[in-house]
Amino acid sequence: MDNLITLIPINIFLIYLFYIVISRKWIPSKNMLISFLIGCCLVPIAFLSEKGISLLPFISNNENLNIGFFVLIEEFLKLLSVFLIFYFVKDKKVSFVELLGVGVGFALVENIMFGLNAGTGLYSGLLNTGLLTNLLRTTGSLILHTITVGLFALFLVYKTNKKILYLIPIIFSVIFHYLFNYKIMIGDGENFLGLFSIYWLLFLILYFIHLYFENKDTLNIKEILKKCLIFFIKFVVFIALVMFSLGIVSEYGNQLGIKDYSQKEIESAQNRQVEIEKAVDNWNPENLSDGYKKYPKESSQIYENLIIINNQYKNIIYIMENEPKSFTSDYLEFLKTGGGELATKTDELAINLYVKVAIDRYKLSVKKISENYYNSELFFNKFGFKNIEIKQTYSEYKNISDIVISNMNQLISLYNSDKTKNKDDLLSNIKEIDQQYENLNNQIDLLNKLIEANYNL
Repeated sequence: MDNLITLIPINIFLIYLFYIVISRKWIPSKNMLISFLIGCCLVPIAFLSEKGISLLPFISNNENLNIGFFVLIEEFLKLLSVFLIFYFVKDKKVSFVELLGVGVGFALVENIMFGLNAGTGLYSGLLNTGLLTNLLRTTGSLILHTITVGLFALFLVYKTNKKILYLIPIIFSVIFHYLFNYKIMIGDGENFLGLFSIYWLLFLILYFIHLYFENKDTLNIKEILKKCLIFFIKFVVFIALVMFSLGIVSEYGNQLGIKDYSQKEIESAQNRQVEIEKAVDNWNPENLSDGYKKYPKESSQIYENLIIINNQYKNIIYIMENEPKSFTSDYLEFLKTGGGELATKTDELAINLYVKVAIDRYKLSVKKISENYYNSELFFNKFGFKNIEIKQTYSEYKNISDIVISNMNQLISLYNSDKTKNKDDLLSNIKEIDQQYENLNNQIDLLNKLIEANYNL
């Protein structure tokens, strides 16, 4: 709730600055407010529609279709709204700038939603990251939505006699929106400044065209160019101010009292630190099983790394609780990744060692299972089966033994092969085989109990 109270006025202020840039007025007109409010109302409709569409399997499993349908829904709603506002607002002719309010309103609500749910994990819903997201989206998605609405508004306001030409802004709105979303979502937002600058240029061109058509009958080309230059300067100043604010929040957010974390995040860090401390105890050389003691170098390295990570967590938690102004973005990244690069390397070491120990255990287990299998065959060949239950239990035991031996040998071969580097497959197979081995031991116990109850040995 605190973040909501903070982010709404900040976003409204940013939107108002943008309104001043595009309208050259301090107070919005009635038509502008109507367009703006309709744009705001479109977001929940689009959100619910997109939720419904994403439930369809053929769409949810295809990222490109997902993006495509989301874009079509949003553009349909915005362009339909622009059309209805232009033709059904009766009191005064709606201007090009007033129609842009649909895109501005849509961007405002969407930005607030993204700001409140910025990132994942530790970043989720944090004020600092919410501000960063909103500032960034002000220079990106706000411009995008204004362009896509503006293309259609341009054709409506400065009329064309050929109705077929209205397909041009519709098609280009969808293309521009799709490419923007594709680059952000599929490309993970890499080189966002290059992407945004393309859309800044498109917006400038769109607005220059508007200025030309708006003034061509009353002003000479020199005066129109002067208006274009003034708008260009205002737009550049706006972008520069937002980017400057982005840098300030990114670098000095904590010093300004905009904390990167809340009490919930402190508790999350504390819980993670408890997990690390347990891992330290488990990897203590004195507590290791014999299988791990065969690899003292690897197990000692894991143990030492965990001690370092544990101490780093304790230090960061102390800072979060007692010295919040000393909390840096490096600490946030450390917490977000669960312990930084060292934790990633340690996890990799632990997984490799776990697989090694499992393979060693399976080599011994195959030998042991084979011996038990051989001895059981000798036993029943000599004494036979006393009843059907023993025969069925023995048959199940043989089947499980064959499966376990086969799977263990396959995994050993897979591990020794240079073809596989996928640890996830190995871990999945180990988990499955361990379950099978547990079932086998249960079957052996059952078989032994039946032998004890039915044979006088």
